[in-house]
Amino acid sequence: MSIAQSLLRPRQTATVVAANVDVGAYTAVFTATTYGTGAIRVENTTDKVVKLAVGAAASEVDIPEYISPGVSKVIQISVAKGARLSCRAVDADATTGQLSVTLLG
Repeated sequence: MSIAQSLLRPRQTATVVAANVDVGAYTAVFTATTYGTGAIRVENTTDKVVKLAVGAAASEVDIPEYISPGVSKVIQISVAKGARLSCRAVDADATTGQLSVTLLG
């Protein structure tokens, strides 16, 4: 296995249903990550633009990426082991689909 392949190997996945993705408070995807990572893969099958954040509840720091509906992408970002990773909708509450987040590494 090459270094690039090992860096993109899935380590931990969590899924949030659309009913929990709204423009209000952030919704936890991982309350505490099991692994640290340098990249995450996000698949947005909701009907809204979403964003992710890292940090404790009410102290989240936005990840500077928007994930459009129907998009699957890899985001290069360092997330420490034990970190809280959360999401929320940007433009309006999501009503269909789900958001799947996978820690890579």
